[in-house]
Amino acid sequence: MSTLNTPHSAHYLNDTRDLWWNADFLELVATRTGLRRVQRPLDVGAGLGHWTRTVASLLSPGARITGIEREATWVERAMGTVDHAANDVVIDFVQGDVHALPWPDHTFDLVTSQTVLIHVPDPAAALAEMVRVLRPGGVLLCAEPNNLGQSVSSLVGDPHFELDDVVALFRLQATCEKGKHALGLGYNSIGEHLVRFMPDTVDLLGVWNNDRCTTFRNGDDHSARPEVLDALRVNDDGFGWPREEAHRYFLAGGGDPATFDTDCARANRLLRDHWHRTAQGAGRNEGGLFYVLAARKSEAR
Repeated sequence: MSTLNTPHSAHYLNDTRDLWWNADFLELVATRTGLRRVQRPLDVGAGLGHWTRTVASLLSPGARITGIEREATWVERAMGTVDHAANDVVIDFVQGDVHALPWPDHTFDLVTSQTVLIHVPDPAAALAEMVRVLRPGGVLLCAEPNNLGQSVSSLVGDPHFELDDVVALFRLQATCEKGKHALGLGYNSIGEHLVRFMPDTVDLLGVWNNDRCTTFRNGDDHSARPEVLDALRVNDDGFGWPREEAHRYFLAGGGDPATFDTDCARANRLLRDHWHRTAQGAGRNEGGLFYVLAARKSEAR
């Protein structure tokens, strides 16, 4: 089946997402934003519910968190995970879209999302809709990456890296990210600019970097193994995107059609060699350029 006809983000939804955050960092975010007082939160673009369940673990008993997801396939599968709730928090999932949330104004005291704004054509409009259903005094909490920066940084930690290969990968990935944006499908590195899209009805509480760093240590640290295997799977036939999807973005980003096959093969070889060396015990660290933004809806709005 064409990857363009599968449910959104099918290539990326897996349990490695449960490894993206340190628990004590999330507790710090919860303390800074008062999440223990939240009783009615909403997770927008919930996917399979990984972030929904993570946020649920930070709430007090009796809270009820709803995850809204546009793909019916993911809603059905996420519903099968509700028994995994922590802290006696109730979790449910509904189908819907960030651009037209099916609730009246001022319904929730927390609205949150993870890796959702990278997929929407107009982040400011999506955030305005999220804030609309947030009660005055409620918290907006968004987590978004800089995928382009993270991809390159993971390849240049060794002074012997091949400059031409990394430059070629950067050019290819940057072209695809621009093409994805040109097609109205979002921008994969929006994390650097989250503040730009905040509506004037919220007051910024803070922006923090995810502090989790994965250590791949001489093949001994098996806790890193799921991330290695996931990286190999994601780059199986492309370089972060499936090849068919990457080709579409590349052309939309102004890439030369005559160079795509060669460029894609070069990037795929570089990334697979990189991850195979890691799997075989090439010790290194990898941190994510992942931003967490918190804001509070003004009491007067």
